[in-house]
Amino acid sequence: MKKQLVTIILIFIITFTLACSRDSNWAAIVDGHKISMKDFNAYYYTQNKIMLNLATNEEVDQLAEQAESLDNPQLQQLLVKTNFLDQLIAQRLVYNRAFSDKSIDKKELDAFLKFTKMNAIASYYMAQKLRDRIEVTDEEVEEFFYANRQHFRGIPLNEETIERLRQQLVMQKTQFETQRYLMELLTEAKVDRKGLALYLQAEADRKEIDRLIEEEKALKEAETADSETTE
Repeated sequence: MKKQLVTIILIFIITFTLACSRDSNWAAIVDGHKISMKDFNAYYYTQNKIMLNLATNEEVDQLAEQAESLDNPQLQQLLVKTNFLDQLIAQRLVYNRAFSDKSIDKKELDAFLKFTKMNAIASYYMAQKLRDRIEVTDEEVEEFFYANRQHFRGIPLNEETIERLRQQLVMQKTQFETQRYLMELLTEAKVDRKGLALYLQAEADRKEIDRLIEEEKALKEAETADSETTE
């Protein structure tokens, strides 16, 4: 009877905990701003899929299960949700302060926001576009290792070395594919860049005119001074 009572209490506690967790639709509240679980998960999975070149949320979860055992602190920071939340809270605090700090030039901040938004969208699109093009095989890693053996003297070809070289080759392929894709876009697009050249020329002309005016003014002042001295 006593054992059954303990079991019932445990079931009640678990059920209550699950119910509370379902009702909790937010991850944190920072100075009154609620970070919803929907937003938190969107931030968490989107960033990790881009940073780690993964295709699905399930792949992120699988890697996160072994995050604590990873040697890379940056990966741990990305994959452990409590760590990610700490990072997100810190960013939100600084974000809030940026808009409330009167010493910050709001026009500059607005320009920076527009630029970073464009840059972020471009980076996200390129990550999605190139994800299936970037693949490094074990054979490519070994070939790169032995082809550059003079740079790896005394370094064994173990799992740590292979992973480091794989990341290096991924970065190289990413840069190459990015440049190739950009060339494709430039070939297809209609781009007229004469505007900046015209603007710079107009600025140069304006400065030259200002210089000539100043020279003329100085010359007249000198002539006036000479005439006054002669008198």
